[in-house]
Amino acid sequence: MRRTFILGAFAVALLIGVALVPARASSIPSLVAAQQVPASGFQNFEAFSVTCATTATAIAPSSGMNFQSVYCENNSATSVFVGGSGVTTSAPCISTTSATCLRSSLSADAARGAPYCLVASGTQAIKCLGGS
Repeated sequence: MRRTFILGAFAVALLIGVALVPARASSIPSLVAAQQVPASGFQNFEAFSVTCATTATAIAPSSGMNFQSVYCENNSATSVFVGGSGVTTSAPCISTTSATCLRSSLSADAARGAPYCLVASGTQAIKCLGGS
């Protein structure tokens, strides 16, 4: 009886248009860049990547889509610092090296403006999913 209820609730959720977002951004590349997917709570989602450099780089899609929320993941040991337009290397960071950064992904509210990223040296690409 319990399994039937859970399965039934899942089917109802799919019927009313609730989109399931991948648990890991590593599955984001399977989405076509700039593909817009209807979802509950948001009108559109867009998968994109950003190359962070030694100067503050806006975490925003090249399509120019404004989003309210963003999820980004760094699949590298290179620390990517995330913050506002004045981000520095003392800001919170994401990387796969837990000794340096506490986590490899980040969710942010972008309603007040796009977040920015920065690396100490070189460049590092991150994968993101924005929703509006």
